[in-house]
Formats: sequence, structure tokens, C-alpha cells
Amino acid sequence: MLRKTYWQLRWVLLIIVSMLVFRWMRTPEISDIDYLILVFLGIPIVISFWVAYFSPRQKYDKMLHAFSWGRWQEVLDQVPKLRGKVPDFELTTREAVAEAALGNVDQAYEMMEHFADSSEVPRWMYLGRLSELYEIVKDYDQAIECWRQAYEEAPKNPTVIIDYAYALLKYGNDYSLANQLLEEAEQQHMGEMIELLILCFKGILELNLKNFRVAESLFLKCQSGLLPIAPTQPLLQLFVDFNRAYLAITLAELGDSENAQKIYELALPRLQALGSEQVMDRYAEVIAR
Repeated sequence: MLRKTYWQLRWVLLIIVSMLVFRWMRTPEISDIDYLILVFLGIPIVISFWVAYFSPRQKYDKMLHAFSWGRWQEVLDQVPKLRGKVPDFELTTREAVAEAALGNVDQAYEMMEHFADSSEVPRWMYLGRLSELYEIVKDYDQAIECWRQAYEEAPKNPTVIIDYAYALLKYGNDYSLANQLLEEAEQQHMGEMIELLILCFKGILELNLKNFRVAESLFLKCQSGLLPIAPTQPLLQLFVDFNRAYLAITLAELGDSENAQKIYELALPRLQALGSEQVMDRYAEVIAR
């Protein structure tokens, strides 16, 4: 952030510093105006440190980081600090998933129920977050059903489309529909992040169809795109690890067990933290052949 701020102000700063140097060459004494200019030059440093360590955004990212690592009690501890600073729906849905993961399933469903008929929360968004709750309790059929209903509510939303496809690829076997959905998403206007996720999801599709070389290429492209932007985004870091896990499975299918194991070990801490048994069991089954 500091680098970006100074880069955006580079021409202003260049002019100011040039004027300052020129004046000092003529009059070496430092005036009150010079002190004000020096303070101005340091403002981006103060702002960047505040945002990085003390802002609501930093606390929110801390919660997401804990969420993406399955540190559920830490998620619950962060929620009160963010009340009034982050939308209630966002906080409550994260809180509900954490409660469900800790065994308080009925309480989690009650928390979600408050938003079931909310006029402020789009129905597709509610269903998408409800699917996370079903995933955490391993009710995968209901997770898929949530995304099917979300797709009916927002059939042109690329995020909904690819998440429905992802659910089918992870927990279902309707690969034809998943492929159709991914093709639909590619026809929509997409941001860079969604384009990268589609590469991962298409890789899973090709892996499931046993087109291992194609899958490997897609996972590698996804990885090269995600790695530069993921360090500051906890949920993208999660996808980096899942992309690695599926890449490892693909390499194992191709007989490259040495590289498969190296990549899998990078993803394994995340898989274990989130209890991703399906992915771990799939890798173990392939590597044991």
C-alpha cells in the first residue's frame, strides 16, 4: 500500500522535492514551510501503517484468515470487534459457519434463518452462504441444492454460475451440467479473479473426466495467476492450496508421484485444518496405486 500510494503521488512528490532542493540550494536554512512539506511526505507512511495494523479492514482480514484456516473460535472472537463496521449479514454468516463447525448446528441454522426473507439480502446471496453451512456439516446434497436454487434466482451472475459448477464438481457427478455452467460463465463479463477460478474449476472437470494433461495445464495456469495476487487475500490463499491439491492428484494420476508429493505437502496443512477428507482421500487413493 505504501508503494502504491507513493507511486500514485510520484509526480506531485517529484515537483515538491525538486522545489525543496532548489530552495535549499539557495537558502540552506529550514523554515516552518519546509517542516510542513516533510510532514506531508510522511503522511502515506502513517496512513499505510494505520490501515495495515489498526483499521477495520485489517481486523476483517484477520477474521477471514482464521476462517480460511478453520480456526473457528478465533473467528468468533473477532466478530464482536467488527460489529457496526462490517455488514451484519457478512459477520453473521461467518459466525454461523464457525458455530456449526464447533458443533452448535441448531444455533447456526437459527442465525441464518434471520436472513431467509430479508429484503436487504438478495436471495441468491443468502442461499450461497447457506450452502457453506451445509458443507461444514457435510450435507453435500443440500449444498448443491442451495446453489441450484441460487442459480434459478440469478442465472446471469457469473459468481453464482461458477459456484454452482464447483459444487457439482466437488460433491456431485453431473459433469455435463458443470461444463455447461462454466461455458455460460465464460460468456459473462468477468473480473480477473473469476477467470482464474474458472481455470481451476475447469481443471477439476478435466481431472474428473480423466483428461489429465489438460487438467494439469489448467491448474498450472490458475496457479501462475493466483500466486501474485493471493498474499493479501486470505480466501484466495485458500484457493491456491486447493488448486495445488488437485494439481497433486493430477500429477499422481500421470505417474509423477515425486512432484505430486511435493505440491501436496504444500496444500496438506490447509486440507487438514478444514477437514477436507474428500480431497485427501482422493489423493491417498491415487498415490497408493
